Amino acid sequence: LDINNTFCITAPYLIVKNGMGIVIHTTQMHIYDESPSWRPFDIPLQSVGGSLDSILIIECWSANPNDVPPEFVGSVTTTFRDLYLSFTQSVGEFFLTNELTKMRRPEYNNSGYISVVDVKEIPAFAGLEWPQPLPLKL
Repeated sequence: LDINNTFCITAPYLIVKNGMGIVIHTTQMHIYDESPSWRPFDIPLQSVGGSLDSILIIECWSANPNDVPPEFVGSVTTTFRDLYLSFTQSVGEFFLTNELTKMRRPEYNNSGYISVVDVKEIPAFAGLEWPQPLPLKL
């Protein structure tokens, strides 16, 4: 990750938003780590819009415990379909870009990348579809 905090503690974390900008997941912070590996997490398709082509925004931020506002590292905009296809085709990398840094530094390419390690479709049950426990007979 391209984190510009030279004299501060780096603590990157991810925020996942749907196309309307509503936060649907936030990962844990990794203090002193510029190559973090986050724990797996689930994102329900319904929270993004219910379609594989719904927009998914992944932002990377770096927090500072010294009461300084978090620093925006970069973001990537994608869809569930692109995530799944990139994983199945062994590409699985999405480059983080920061438009502000791009305007200030002409030589800027990206702020790092996010590697997709695994993508699974997990059935989500709602209401009556949820498997009910069998009644116990004592």
